[in-house]
Amino acid sequence: MFLRVVAVALVLLVAGCSQPQPGTPAAGEDVMPADFAGTVEYGNGSVPPPYHFEWVVRFDAKTVTVDWTPGYEDVEPWTEAYEIDQAKRAALYADLRDIGVFTFEDSPDEGLAGGSIGGVELVANGERHDTGSLGTSRAGQDVLDEVVTAVKKVVPADMWTRMEDKQTEWSRQQPQ
Repeated sequence: MFLRVVAVALVLLVAGCSQPQPGTPAAGEDVMPADFAGTVEYGNGSVPPPYHFEWVVRFDAKTVTVDWTPGYEDVEPWTEAYEIDQAKRAALYADLRDIGVFTFEDSPDEGLAGGSIGGVELVANGERHDTGSLGTSRAGQDVLDEVVTAVKKVVPADMWTRMEDKQTEWSRQQPQ
């Protein structure tokens, strides 16, 4: 009898351990997929050439690369790369998921002109997600603003400061 009680207790214990705890996220929902990677593009809109800039942030499992291009002309971008840890990458995934980037369908072009523009292309769970051009509708502009905030959280602040300082200096050197 004692062995039967122990055996039943072990079966119940093993069965209980194999069940997820309540509130445990299912893979693909709250858990960052191992293949999560992407590209975020941003342009600060229609401003005079010395003040215009564009940047592209590319990231994968280990590296983030930032290419910053001043002005409208064909200028060699300023590039910096650094390692990204899993915690920051997971935070970026969570932010982009919460913003709705993976399911975003932009509303028709509302003719917004002169403002910032950009786009997001991501890979997650083997699927490609592309927002298309952001910034030509109010919904797209709102998503772009939130994406920029999310990206700036994972790029070191001193890198942004260096790029902004280089942009300011580059702008000063341009003819007015």
